[in-house]
Parts: sequence; C-alpha cells; structure tokens
Amino acid sequence: MAGREKSKTFRTSAQANNWLSDLRQAAKKGELFDLETGLPQSVLKAKEARTVYAFVSAYVGMKWPHAAAKTRDSISDALATVLPALTKERPGRPDAEILRTALRKYTLLPEARRRPNVPLESKQALRWLEGASLDLTDLNETKTVRLALDPLALRLDGKAASANTIRRKRAVLHAVLEYAVELKELPANPVHKVKWKPPKTTETVDPRVVMNPRQAEALLAAVASVGRRGRERRLQAMFACMYYAALRPGETVALRQQDCTTSGNSLGPHPCGCLPPGGQHTVDRHQGRPRGTRPQAPGPRRCPPGAHPAQAGSDSSATHRGVQRRRGWPAVPQRA
Repeated sequence: MAGREKSKTFRTSAQANNWLSDLRQAAKKGELFDLETGLPQSVLKAKEARTVYAFVSAYVGMKWPHAAAKTRDSISDALATVLPALTKERPGRPDAEILRTALRKYTLLPEARRRPNVPLESKQALRWLEGASLDLTDLNETKTVRLALDPLALRLDGKAASANTIRRKRAVLHAVLEYAVELKELPANPVHKVKWKPPKTTETVDPRVVMNPRQAEALLAAVASVGRRGRERRLQAMFACMYYAALRPGETVALRQQDCTTSGNSLGPHPCGCLPPGGQHTVDRHQGRPRGTRPQAPGPRRCPPGAHPAQAGSDSSATHRGVQRRRGWPAVPQRA
C-alpha cells in the first residue's frame, strides 16, 4: 500500500484465505484503502467500532457483497435476535417486535441499501439500541455471551426453536465473533468458553398436520378446478411434484424439462434442480436468475425421488411437463 508492504499472520491457511478474499472483494467494489493500516473502509469501520451494535453493522456491510441471498437473510435474522439481548438496562426500551423490525429493515443492511425514510418509532428504537448497546470488550465475559446465546433457543412467540434454527443462528454469532478475533478486537472467541447446550426439542412430526394419500389426491383434484383456464393444470403439476417427489416449493417453481432425467416412459426431477433467491431485501438485481441448490456436505447428495406421474402437460415454461404414469402409483384425479 503506497509502496509499503502490509502483512498479517493467521494460525491456519483457511483463515488467511478468508482474509485475502475479503480484501479482494473490497478492492473489486472500489472501496478506499487506508494508507496507514492498509485496510479497506469496511474493515476499518469494524475495527474502530466500540459497541456491539456498531461492530455488527460494520460486519454486515463487509459480509454482504459476497454472500448469497439466503445467507444474507440468515445473518439478518440471527443478528436481529442477538442484538436486543446485548444491551444495558436503560429506561424506554422499545417493544421487541418494533425493535426487530427496525433492525431487519433499516440497520442490518449495507448503507447503500438502507431505506431513507425511516418511521419515527423505528428511528427511536434504533437510537435507543445504539445508546444501550454493550461495549465489544464486554463479550470477553462468559455471562455476557450467555445473554446472546439464550435467545437463540427461542422463537418469536417464546416457544422452543427447532434444532436447525438454533444451529444456524449460533453459527452466525460464532462467525461474527471470529471476525472480531481476526481484527484483534477480542483475544479469542468467547463462545468456546461457554458450556452452553440448547434445550432439547422434539423433532417428531405430528401426523395430524401431515397430508395422507387420500387427502393429497383430493387436493390435486380440487386444484384442477381453481383459477383461470389453462392455469389449473400447471398448479396441479406443481403440487404433484411437491407431494410425490418431495421437492421444496422453490425447487418446484424453478423446475424445467432440462432439469429432469428420463427413464423409459417416466420423467423425474434431476437432483440438481434450481432454487430462486431469497427475500427482496436480500437480493441483488443480478441475482434474479435461478441458481443452484443449497450447498451440501460431501458424500451422498439429496436426490428427490422420481416425480409422480401427473398427467398435466403444459408448455415448455410450465413447472412440469407431461409426466407419465409410473407403475404402482395411483393416478392423479383429472378434471371432468
């Protein structure tokens, strides 16, 4: 930088590669680099932060450009849960729902994407949070880390969250604290000091809320008579793929004929179907096209079973095209 070499030491090559990726992304965005420290502005803001609120805001700005839409949404969701818990006891605490909405819509976004017209109640809630936020150094105490971990195990209604939700939010918190360690704002990740286990939750599916085969056939028959002429067959094919092929809604919407494999007279979805991006506030304009399925661990990949033989042909842009009947499966009821 300006003819002077800058260097930084990491314990592992993975950490060094992550740091190098952040620097390259900052240069690609055209960020200014500080001549004295050699750091880009986004990193410098995080390093200069003195409160958890300011550090998290800088972290989101750093992470956003090279994160997928669903990852952005997960980061925003988790940090909107953690930040209100890491505050001092001050009068005038806003309502929890107002505080969460203000964070999700107006703070946990890069500055360029924040809405200019912030409602008064959201502005007041954010001003309170900014003043009540704990210092970043307070996270060295295990009791403070527990304040951040405990809300991860609860849903918005106060009931126990699922194991996957707890795991996902804890991973975001861990990544934020690892970033603080990288910037030498914390000596070590304080999460490792806490012997915290999320409360056990029941993952058993209630059979009363699961559709049985007879109800599924009745639903598909009813869908065939809903909507405009010509649209009902596409809806029927969509719900047939979701039920019989165990596809997610996003995979079904993005399913095209070229995403399927044929076997004899039957047609089934290929395991590498497409998923649309996440919510509007987390999606860039160039990400409006279909993208690959979510990352999976090495080993056997999630392979949806062959689609049900929904005899609901449509044009090439439809969700499903003329899936023929496969032996042993009941036929989809057709509209009379």
